[in-house]
Amino acid sequence: MFKDIISEFRLLLDNGYKEIILTGVNIGKYNDAGRALPELVAGILELQGEFRLHLTSLDPESASDELISLFADRRMVKHLHLSLQSGSDSVLRRMNRPYTRAVYIDAVNKLKGIDPDFNFTTDVIVGFPGETDEEFSDTVSIVKEAGFSHIHTFRYSPRPGTEAANMDDAVPEIVKTGRSKTIIDLYMKQKDSFYRKFDGRTGTFLSEKSRGGVTAGFNGHYIPVEIAEKLPRNEFFNIRTEYSHGSYKLKGFIIK
Repeated sequence: MFKDIISEFRLLLDNGYKEIILTGVNIGKYNDAGRALPELVAGILELQGEFRLHLTSLDPESASDELISLFADRRMVKHLHLSLQSGSDSVLRRMNRPYTRAVYIDAVNKLKGIDPDFNFTTDVIVGFPGETDEEFSDTVSIVKEAGFSHIHTFRYSPRPGTEAANMDDAVPEIVKTGRSKTIIDLYMKQKDSFYRKFDGRTGTFLSEKSRGGVTAGFNGHYIPVEIAEKLPRNEFFNIRTEYSHGSYKLKGFIIK
């Protein structure tokens, strides 16, 4: 399996692909004959060529020091969708999540140590059964501390057959709606602040598609960029970026 994945990556690179996403269900638990995810990522990074490797999603308990250190490679996209759900340890226990708030923040801080502008996105569930105002405040505080640029926000709803569906202390819908709005308003402000960091910066842009004389793609931090030129697809360009408040994407200019 390990060799098959490396061979597939090599084939994709030989056929001209410039960015490849490494993903899967519970990818942090990958293991093939004792070789875990860090060994797999390291094996891919040993391949020759100019490419990006995007490890999109990960559970925090899988963010080992060995794996985190690999993000220092310039070909690693400086972005992770790092699963959160709640910033409260007591809610995480009720959710049967195998990590704590401290584990989560430790991973965030170590990745920021590699790149202070590392891009974090996540999922948050508000209104899990029994969630108190104090527990929700723990979620708000970790959202601020991590500085997420985007959050998929969900209001808890019971699913038949799950343990949570039988829990007491259901949170009223009006409370869940209010908490959801709080999280959405907060991360939208954070998104604006995060994108603003790239105003006037130079970086690398990978072109993905062109339409109406505008080429769209992403920079190395997985931030959407648009360039007012028709460019060939699947090519790297050195660019300078500008950000306009509320646009939630960068405007790029080719560095000749």
